Amino acid sequence: MNKNFTERRRASRALFTLDHEIVGRISVPEIPERFFVVQILNMSTSGIFFTFRSNRDLKIQSGDIIFFEQIHAKDSHSLSLNIRAKIIWMDDDPSSSYTGVGSKFLAVNLEIEKKISKFINMDQHRKPC
Repeated sequence: MNKNFTERRRASRALFTLDHEIVGRISVPEIPERFFVVQILNMSTSGIFFTFRSNRDLKIQSGDIIFFEQIHAKDSHSLSLNIRAKIIWMDDDPSSSYTGVGSKFLAVNLEIEKKISKFINMDQHRKPC
């Protein structure tokens, strides 16, 4: 492990498994009329880590801006966000079927932060780390 590594997260995050079936609906400014569904694997009040099939038409890269429109859980909990996020990093290994994306919310207000916290805490099985 890199000894110079510094944890930069300021908010705790909730980890999700594929069994939680937490999905997000996102759009990109280049194609505003189209949305993409992504699998969310962890989430905090400051950002989301998600994956999508590498062969999808979704073409994004680090530094791009996306919009999280909605988050939905299989147990019917949903969250309307309509918030911009910046792609901070990507894991786009060509040998993998999925691309992982770390994103950071832009301009989070107190109302959105409360909505995200409430969504994260809906299910007792989701443990912040």
